[in-house]
Amino acid sequence: MPRIAREEHHRIRERVEAGEKVAAVAASYGCTPANIYAILARLRQAGPGTEAPGRALADRTQPVVPPVEAGPVPELPLVPPEPQAMEALRSTQPVGKPPAGTPAKKQAAPPPLLSHNSSPAPEGTRAGFALMMRTGDGEEAMTPFRSLEELLSAAKPLLRQAARSPDPVWFSIQRVDLDKLEEAL
Repeated sequence: MPRIAREEHHRIRERVEAGEKVAAVAASYGCTPANIYAILARLRQAGPGTEAPGRALADRTQPVVPPVEAGPVPELPLVPPEPQAMEALRSTQPVGKPPAGTPAKKQAAPPPLLSHNSSPAPEGTRAGFALMMRTGDGEEAMTPFRSLEELLSAAKPLLRQAARSPDPVWFSIQRVDLDKLEEAL
């Protein structure tokens, strides 16, 4: 893979900012899109002080902000008006207690946490879970697991790998019948 000269880095950024696809820019330089993303990340981290010499001079000659015509300035209050919701917070009664003289309502029990056994599978089937992954280019992959705990323990490395990838990845968890899935494969 050829090394891309530093002089080309700003041209790469201009092409990407102009709307050209990163894959097309990478193909024109004979490298992978990951290399282009790395160059763009370095340029963003470097900040405005590392501009190309010709570009920096052109930027200095153009005003950064267009001049604003002076006109009457409306008189605005220094402090915004307080919202009515703040009145409820300032009440003398604690929020959690009912006013005196009214019977306290019995608080409902919190809903039970969902577990992987919340809806039992029909007899004769092996219920499981599948981790579905879809990339930005439409490629889909499914990985079956026998239990939710098994899926969750295996998902951490997959999430790390997806986080390091410059491309978006969508995940979903679905219930599957492992017997039918084995027959399909």
